Amino acid sequence: MTVGPGGPDYSTEVLTWFVYTKGIRDGQAGYATALGVALLIVTMVFATVVMRLGRRERLEF
Repeated sequence: MTVGPGGPDYSTEVLTWFVYTKGIRDGQAGYATALGVALLIVTMVFATVVMRLGRRERLEF
C-alpha cells in the first residue's frame, strides 16, 4: 500500500486515498461521497460482526 500514484497502474492505492483524490483532485464530490458512505457501511458491518463474535457471556478473573 503506497501513498500517491499507487504503484503501477494504481494497483496498490488504498480506498480512502481513492475517495480523497476523486473528491478533491478530480472534482467528483458526489462519487466520492457515495464511496465514503459505502466504506462507512462496510466498516460498521465488520465492526458489528467482530464485536458480536468477541463478546463474552460471563466475566471471569
